[in-house]
Amino acid sequence: LTAGVAVTLVYLLVRRLTTATSRERTSVVIAACGLAVLVGALFSNIFPALLGLSGKDPTLTRRTDIWSGVVEAIGQRPWSGYGPGGVWQTPATEPARSILSGLGFHVAHSHNGFLEILLLLGVVGLVLFVWLQLATVRLAVRSFRTEPEIATFAISYVVLTIMLSIAEVALLGVWLVLLCAFNCWLLRIDLHDRPRNSSAQ
Repeated sequence: LTAGVAVTLVYLLVRRLTTATSRERTSVVIAACGLAVLVGALFSNIFPALLGLSGKDPTLTRRTDIWSGVVEAIGQRPWSGYGPGGVWQTPATEPARSILSGLGFHVAHSHNGFLEILLLLGVVGLVLFVWLQLATVRLAVRSFRTEPEIATFAISYVVLTIMLSIAEVALLGVWLVLLCAFNCWLLRIDLHDRPRNSSAQ
């Protein structure tokens, strides 16, 4: 629900920016930043109450316990990680054994997308992934004038994956394939528009 609300607001904001003038864009961005700070402050104060209403607890159904074990494992191999499939497929070996030992239940991933990337691919993998996300957003912004619908959808998709990955893993597998597809699509649009922009200048 939180991710849905956030993505809807981002979608509406980006759609407004694609149709606004330069002066209007500045006002919209400033207003959006102020609203984001206000919502963030309110959300941090009422977060425990919201968790109670949704039947959750402050550990997010013991996800924080999982994260603490995952962070310890990441600290042992911070740069390279343990490799794709090198952790959860063999729960009887390290580091899965240490992560699962204090939980009392089995998990198949870190329940956090960015921690999962750090665990499997290390800092190098996370840097490359964040670069891909930023590159996709940058290409989307460049495509505002010619393909506003695709640009808006791509930015909304990036925000969706980030929001969902707070408590789940929505950055790998089909999520990553779709992100790469958006990036390639936007890159093709950008390359197609470059000669036109150069001649206009």
